[in-house]
Amino acid sequence: MLGRLDYSDSHWQNATFCARDGNLVEVSRAGWYRWNLVALSIADTGTFRCSPDTAIPAVLHVGQRFPFACSRTSSPIKTGVVIMKGTNRYVGAQTLRIGGTDLPTLHFREVSTLSGGQRGSNVSDMWFSTVNGLPVKGIWTTTVTSPTFLGTSTLTGDASFTLKSLTPRS
Repeated sequence: MLGRLDYSDSHWQNATFCARDGNLVEVSRAGWYRWNLVALSIADTGTFRCSPDTAIPAVLHVGQRFPFACSRTSSPIKTGVVIMKGTNRYVGAQTLRIGGTDLPTLHFREVSTLSGGQRGSNVSDMWFSTVNGLPVKGIWTTTVTSPTFLGTSTLTGDASFTLKSLTPRS
């Protein structure tokens, strides 16, 4: 299952999840940014590989924490290897109203820091459906400093999404 979130016309993130041994695992995550610098526009894509890859274990306890570490390189901007380390914490079960339907979800909070070729921090809250594992709501905040040929660039952003319907579009 692939989930892509377009936060704006200058930034998207995606994650690929798979079921494995009763767990939901995150196989990869990626992000794309476009910087508009007056008459110049630069776009960059980075793909993370994480370990361990378990996003939602088969057995959960409120407050349970799951440390992770990911590494990434970017293209075409060569920032060098970026390391993201953090903790994903299970906040608890919560029922959300999606498209007029009450949906049982699992709420997780991820807190991470970036080091290496980029520096910064991220905090995200995600709610996953207990019916099919899909992310149905998310809140995200980040600050990332990147080297550019013009000097240092700092991206500060926050965004959120909530599904409006549980019915797939064709």
